[in-house]
Amino acid sequence: LNELLGERVEERTRERDRTWELSRDLLAVTDFDSTALALNPAWQDILGWPQEVLLRQQLAPLTHPDDLRASQGSMAVLSRGEVPQRFVNRLRHRDGSYRWIAWSAVPDGGRAYLAGRDITSEIVNIDKLAAANAALRKQIQEREKVEATLQQMQRLEAVGQLTAGVAHDFNNL
Repeated sequence: LNELLGERVEERTRERDRTWELSRDLLAVTDFDSTALALNPAWQDILGWPQEVLLRQQLAPLTHPDDLRASQGSMAVLSRGEVPQRFVNRLRHRDGSYRWIAWSAVPDGGRAYLAGRDITSEIVNIDKLAAANAALRKQIQEREKVEATLQQMQRLEAVGQLTAGVAHDFNNL
């Protein structure tokens, strides 16, 4: 039984390690102060930072200043043993740009287990869509102005024709 149990533990450990290595999402184990205890290779792929640089360091300095308070709030929820709702923040890439990350996290044994999905492309697409929507609204407003001007000109033309007709009738009288 011990031998069978040992084999099962080895198999599960290999599966977990393989999943950890192959995941395209950011996986992390941290303290509640956001000190990185374990990071998967996706951190280097997505953010450009080698694991060695980030391990045993707080991840808060990578967080965009506008997102820091909300991220710390989510970590505080985790430290109370509660599961926070999914949260989104921006993390600094090694090149200085920021990537949008959607996080899911759970507490266990005095640590936080986090999984983050890079949603930067979705945010960029949403921004492009919003810009296109704004441009379309502007075009609609301009068209409405042109249509209103055209209607006013048509009314003036009708009044002009009526006036010319009345003047013609007076001349004939």
